[in-house]
Amino acid sequence: MPTKTNKIPVQKRSIVTRKKLKKAANVLFSQNGYYKVTSIQIAKTAGVPVGSFYNYFGNKKTILLELIEDFNEAFHQDTIHKMEDFIQNTVDQASALKNIEGILMQLINSPYLSDPFYKMFHALQFTEEDSLQQAAKARITELQFLEQFLAQINKFHHVPNIPLTARILFITSENLNLYINHLDIIAVPEQLIKEALLMYERYIFGG
Repeated sequence: MPTKTNKIPVQKRSIVTRKKLKKAANVLFSQNGYYKVTSIQIAKTAGVPVGSFYNYFGNKKTILLELIEDFNEAFHQDTIHKMEDFIQNTVDQASALKNIEGILMQLINSPYLSDPFYKMFHALQFTEEDSLQQAAKARITELQFLEQFLAQINKFHHVPNIPLTARILFITSENLNLYINHLDIIAVPEQLIKEALLMYERYIFGG
């Protein structure tokens, strides 16, 4: 009579191991930066044999890029897609300004954009071509949202060069988030947000 075993199927065990390695890498990269972390440290932190790490990812760059891809997908699902109602609810200048503020506050308050992993990933765009390409890929979705929002405004107020305006909004919002959530040099973030909103109003609607 065969005896029962509690062995985990190989596929399930592989999924668990990959999750452990990715979680460990996320923590280490966020705390120490990409360049100070080694593949061996990731494996040890995850409680996984070093050889298994190389079987799953090959090197730390591979696991980094997968983490960035996961991060961007989760951010879009959690934050960008939740803001799509702002587009439909924009029917005049007053609602547009209210929704611009809503978009900005959702970005600043996003748990993803205040995550230390985001700060690390953002910095890597300046030194790692692969990270820059991942960011550029994610930016397509983010700019598309802003262009759709501006196109809605354009129905009642002419917005010249929507793609350029979307990029200006994206860049200023991204930097505002970095200053408030990661650089710790803003004494009064509320005033900075207020001035940013005034700048957006003047840029889009004039006056």
